[in-house]
Amino acid sequence: MEAAKFLGDLETAAVCDRILQEELAMAQWLEHNNPGLVRQFLARVDDPNIQAKR
Repeated sequence: MEAAKFLGDLETAAVCDRILQEELAMAQWLEHNNPGLVRQFLARVDDPNIQAKR
């Protein structure tokens, strides 16, 4: 994003900024949901009737 701004490519800078915001939102979602997802996966691994996706 900084390189694009430095070169005056504002369109690329805007795309990079949008992608950065999406990545930050995903990181926040993972931070909030990861403990439950890990627990759920581990519970499925131990259950012979459920196949945990790997």
